[in-house]
Amino acid sequence: MRLVLAISTSCADASVALVMPSSIVASRKLGGTSHSKTLMPVIDEMLEEFSISISDIDGIAVDIGPGSFTGVRIGVATANGLAFGASKPVIGINSLLALRANVPKIDVVASIIDAKHDNIYAAIYEKDSELLPPYSTTIDEFIAHIPSNCLCVGDGAIIYKDRIHFANPYVKIISKDNTEIFCANNNPCAVSVGFAALALYFRDNSCAVSQVEPSYYKPSQAEMKRDAKAEVEDSKESCEFEDAD
Repeated sequence: MRLVLAISTSCADASVALVMPSSIVASRKLGGTSHSKTLMPVIDEMLEEFSISISDIDGIAVDIGPGSFTGVRIGVATANGLAFGASKPVIGINSLLALRANVPKIDVVASIIDAKHDNIYAAIYEKDSELLPPYSTTIDEFIAHIPSNCLCVGDGAIIYKDRIHFANPYVKIISKDNTEIFCANNNPCAVSVGFAALALYFRDNSCAVSQVEPSYYKPSQAEMKRDAKAEVEDSKESCEFEDAD
């Protein structure tokens, strides 16, 4: 696999890219917040600018979450659709692994994505291995797992920098404007998704499949509201039955 079309829509800084094992062919930001309206036009414009068609691409890479529920669904659906229509393989990349791919020269990396109210998505990597697999947790619980020789990346690393350093002053936190990373603002981006996909593919060809699914780790806000409403309704029905008795 030499040329990959990469898609990243798990965060607000959505982007697409064309990458090869050792080079970035092209990278484009989507802009705005309506990824469903801008994703395909930006992909088409990028391919046309470089006179590349979908048939020229060896595979498609997409970040599958965790992150924005709506953004992840749009990116995954688009990647699956393109892969199916062009008979190309697709590789799903965890957003935390994409963050790790932002700093390929660092051995031990903690990827931290903010999930609001002290909640985070996190993982710890040492080179190509997972020291702590991706999961949903709280920042205070995760801090205890961060080794001293680690570099923390992601928006969560910036937001909770003081608490991380208070617990372990030797841990390094990547700066928001670091020029050595592929993606700005310490978020996953299409370039890092593409490089992570290529690295994964060269280690295990079976990662290239016909379609991928989103990876969430916890229910969406809409699902939580639905479940809470269902519990209230079940409670009301139970009370009505008791009154009838």
